[in-house]
Amino acid sequence: MASFAVGAYLSAVLIENHGVAYPVVLPLAFAVCYVGGYLFGLPALRLHGLQLALATLGLALVTPAVIKRFEHVTDGQAGINVTAAEAPVSSGLDRDQWVYYLCLLVAALTYLVVRRLSTGRIGRSLIAIRDYEAVATTLGMPATRTKTTVFALSAALAGVGGVLYSFVVQYVGPEAFGLPLAIAFITMIVVGGLGTVPGVVFGAFFVVYVPQWTAELNQSAAGITYGAALILFIFVLPYGLISLVRWGLAPLVACIPGRRSDGGRSEGTKDPGLELEPVATG
Repeated sequence: MASFAVGAYLSAVLIENHGVAYPVVLPLAFAVCYVGGYLFGLPALRLHGLQLALATLGLALVTPAVIKRFEHVTDGQAGINVTAAEAPVSSGLDRDQWVYYLCLLVAALTYLVVRRLSTGRIGRSLIAIRDYEAVATTLGMPATRTKTTVFALSAALAGVGGVLYSFVVQYVGPEAFGLPLAIAFITMIVVGGLGTVPGVVFGAFFVVYVPQWTAELNQSAAGITYGAALILFIFVLPYGLISLVRWGLAPLVACIPGRRSDGGRSEGTKDPGLELEPVATG
């Protein structure tokens, strides 16, 4: 969540105070947040379980205070207004359309990259480290380097998300990056499916649209939605909405040649990306 705020403020400061072009901000935010995530990950990943969760939650809690502390850069409580990104003349698109397609393109590329990583060598290494870290280390897997690299990559992608957030909202302020945003991110992961890439898409739709629909019925209901959803999914659907999708597609998957009748792959061709068990990265 802190990386998300760093990306948003880096975008606002560079664009408004230094006149940096919009396309340049995205790779800059990626690089800065990657380095920051790597440096934070080195000591943080020595923690495990609840300790690591408390460390990341504490970082989310102090983010607004840190933003206000560096008022000479972030404008403190007032925040920074971000000038709307103008679409290239050759595109023939309006400003809103341009930003929408830019966000869609970045989201699609990110999905493909993360999906590829999770089902490839890095993903298999994380599963091995999660289940049997001592054995994985004995077999030559660099557990600390792998976890730190993945942590840094997640921070970099969060920073890119913060840049796109500033493009869409056109304003960044300290109160936008507090505990409610952290809870929204947690809800997105739990509802979509912990440890799954497709589940994040379902979780994002839930976080964006369900509070809007409930707010039309009652303003107070929007705030209750996250808490109720977390309780419901933890007890009823611990693997999130993606488990329902996989259950519904199981009959179709079973008909694919090379798969067993129970919906799994034949032995020796099992895809680790289809496991329902969460993959921890910390």
